[in-house]
Order: sequence, then C-alpha cells, then structure tokens
Amino acid sequence: MTIILAADGSRFTRKAVAFLLKHKHWAYDDANEIIVINVQVRMTSRSLPKSVLAVHYKDVAEAVLKPIELLLRRHKVAYRSVWTTGYPATEIVKLAKKERAQLIVMGTRGRSTLGRVFMGSVAQEVVSASKVPVLLVK
Repeated sequence: MTIILAADGSRFTRKAVAFLLKHKHWAYDDANEIIVINVQVRMTSRSLPKSVLAVHYKDVAEAVLKPIELLLRRHKVAYRSVWTTGYPATEIVKLAKKERAQLIVMGTRGRSTLGRVFMGSVAQEVVSASKVPVLLVK
C-alpha cells in the first residue's frame, strides 16, 4: 500500500505522523511505503532571481521534512520524501494519482464551516478532488 503523507510543518502534521506510527498495520508493513510530500506555495517576485527562490523553497522543504524523516527512520518505516512548488491541494492529489496511492493522510486544523468559507481549506479541497480515501487527523 502506498500512503501519501502531506506535511506542512505544523503541529497537525506531527499528529498525522504520530497516528501513522501508532497504527502499525499501516506504517510497519514491509509492503507499505509512505511518501511524504511538502508543497511550497510558489511566490512571484520581480526583485528576486529564480535561483534565490529555488534555494528558499529547498531550505523550507528540508526544515519541514527532516524531522519527519528522522522519526520514520528511527521507527524503521519505509518512506520517500518529495517536495514541490504549486498549490498544495492540487499537488497532493496529483502525487497520489501518479504514485497510485491507496490513501492520503494529512493533519487538519478542524476549522468550523464558517472558518473554511473565509480561509479555505487544503484538506477540504483534497477530500473533494481525491479519487482515493483521505484520512484527516485532528
């Protein structure tokens, strides 16, 4: 089973990782692989060269992914990490389709309906767009 774990560096991501590690049948089965994805929202800047932005994206992604990688490695869980730029919901669903994932796991803030109307919700958009089950950890 291929599991996509969406990581944004928040405490909600840490809760999602903890959930996976607690449920050994997902995280510890040798036939399973967790693909951790971090999506950086693409910035536009006329004053910064693309090479500077690329370094920024890489640095932020590494800061988000490194603690998760250390934890998964310590628990001997098979994983791969990827990062990209773009719109998070779109990139998460695109990766799930490309990798033929059976599950997407992500943390969620659990905002009210009113909060989602004004703020939007990556989790809500992933649930709506995904063809595979999405597990939201709150």
